[in-house]
Amino acid sequence: MQQSNPISTPNFLFFVLISIGFLITTFSSALIVSSIRLAVIIILFFLMYGLVLKEKINFNQLLPILLYFILILLGITQSLVNGDYYSSIKALSGNQGINGYIVHILIISSGLLIFSYNKYEIFDFQSAKKINLFIFTGFLITLGLGGINFEIPPSFEFEYASDEGGGKSEYSAGISKVFGFGALTSMYLTAHSSQIGQRIFYSLTAIVFLALSILGGSRGDALGVLIIGLIYILSIRPLGFTFYALLMLGILSFFISDWVWIEDLVFISRLLVILDGDYGLRDVLFSQSLSILTVKPSCALFGCGFGFFQYFYGYDISLYPHNIFLESLIVFGIPITIIYFLLSFYGLFLYFKRINKLDLFILFYFFNLIIIFKSGSLFNDWFFTVSSIYLVSIALIKFANVFKQLTFRDNHQA
Repeated sequence: MQQSNPISTPNFLFFVLISIGFLITTFSSALIVSSIRLAVIIILFFLMYGLVLKEKINFNQLLPILLYFILILLGITQSLVNGDYYSSIKALSGNQGINGYIVHILIISSGLLIFSYNKYEIFDFQSAKKINLFIFTGFLITLGLGGINFEIPPSFEFEYASDEGGGKSEYSAGISKVFGFGALTSMYLTAHSSQIGQRIFYSLTAIVFLALSILGGSRGDALGVLIIGLIYILSIRPLGFTFYALLMLGILSFFISDWVWIEDLVFISRLLVILDGDYGLRDVLFSQSLSILTVKPSCALFGCGFGFFQYFYGYDISLYPHNIFLESLIVFGIPITIIYFLLSFYGLFLYFKRINKLDLFILFYFFNLIIIFKSGSLFNDWFFTVSSIYLVSIALIKFANVFKQLTFRDNHQA
């Protein structure tokens, strides 16, 4: 029998907090998102306050937050030695200054505290249904506020982002990501629903969310959800899904064979430019990131701190490596980065053993893992930051417990 997670609601609200901003398209949606985010923060604060009073805080809850601050302090220290303080603050805050930096710290710290209280799967079946409903409601609100343009070819109306960026925005990684989350959630619910009606409903929402993720135009996010979703469904229901997928592919091919505008979709057109050798500067940023590690061996060994990539090349803070693993190598050095990622994978293995299933949290983690190798900056992807530090802390607690057991046994044998 599946255990009920007592902090299912805080887990869900934290997901809403870190993902609702992705749903901003028009000015009206930005106002609604700001209001909902404020309400979520207030509710989450009181829920966590009550949880802390009831459960108290022990070292296991403090360890992820302590680890986060150690990494922050290490990165800033290396910035002071090798670069400059302002570059590090800009890099950590997403170029939003001290206020943005404080917001980042509070959100990540609260997420680490929430996750640290979990003894079962983080996003259980009930949480998955809430996430599905939240994203579907976000879609309906976006639709009602004119956030989707149904002209041929259809596209999202990125009114707010275009105004902020000073030019027309054609795609949004956030939109593709949030509906990617929705597609994975629907696939998870399809696999774990017992009634045929529910499976059909969640299958349809998975298709809708996947289409919306593609419509968002971000290549990496949409491809990421396709890869993780296919692997997951095939691992759960291989024969049934293969037949279903072939049937749907045949029907889809029949209907879109005459859609000459399909190549005009932002997602398709951005995929086609890759075939022409246009990687959107990612190949240049990749080679420049590797060059730093060879030109400055101290960066490879000890790290050079936050924002050093931009400082070294004289770039604006918005032009970062677009690869969190490479950026981590520059910020923290090769040894710390390798150890960190190995610990996070071991923590993921321990988490999997604890819940004994491929749950929604693991799907989200691998989805983000694909994304970080093509975009995102260090500690600015809130979900990946919280998840990876949480998993590292699981691994460290395991090692600490093993060490205690060995020490206890040696003392008694002596």
